[in-house]
Amino acid sequence: MSHAAVLLKYQDMLRLSQSMLDSARHGDWEALITHQSARGAIEAALVAIDQLTWPPGVAEQKRTLIEQVLAADAETRERVQAWMSEIDGSRRSAQTEKKLQGAYLSGS
Repeated sequence: MSHAAVLLKYQDMLRLSQSMLDSARHGDWEALITHQSARGAIEAALVAIDQLTWPPGVAEQKRTLIEQVLAADAETRERVQAWMSEIDGSRRSAQTEKKLQGAYLSGS
């Protein structure tokens, strides 16, 4: 596979990483999962096909794409962790409310 074809795969991976971030920013968790699955397939393909020796200029393009993917991933991860913390807080609040209702009803 040519350098140009492999770079296109990295660009596809970046596009999907940015779509994942966009989904996380909008709280569209199902879309995030869909994009993540598609990106996973591209990552697997890249592991299999990226056996090239990269000329310096093209290697720089590849490095830039990978850095952008990692930056998008970092923000996506932060947003997912915040959402999970929010869910955990809601779950704990519901458990506390249930305990209080149980104590109130058994005390009446």
